[in-house]
Amino acid sequence: MQSRRQQKQLLFERQKATRIIDASTNLFTGLISVDLIGETYEYLKGDCMNGEIAPVGTFQSLYDYWIDTASDQDSSDLKELVSIENIRHELSQDIPYIQFEFRAHRKGELCWLQMAILCLNKDENGTPLGALVAVQDVTQAKEAE
Repeated sequence: MQSRRQQKQLLFERQKATRIIDASTNLFTGLISVDLIGETYEYLKGDCMNGEIAPVGTFQSLYDYWIDTASDQDSSDLKELVSIENIRHELSQDIPYIQFEFRAHRKGELCWLQMAILCLNKDENGTPLGALVAVQDVTQAKEAE
């Protein structure tokens, strides 16, 4: 009898956690898992790509996409910020995440995107192995400012 009650409680807690995760991911138009060692990426949620890039690929192709879509004013800063070397360096410094905003061309219009890069895991030496990139369209908030 106790086992059945415990199973029901575990199921309830999993369902609650799933609802929280689903609601949280709705804040972002894009979620990308990056392998910092293999230098690859996989889109977990890809509304922001509009089919312009494969859901899985090399980090270089993702980097090129970001630089190509960035506005002329922001592309040089973005080149440094989202380079794999910079991401590895910043996340190895016990910085919990890297966050910045940039202007990008999407659907023929200029919009503001906010990008946060969080370390997912490190090896025993503190070297970041993986990262989560969360992209959010903040155009409406910027226009309201």
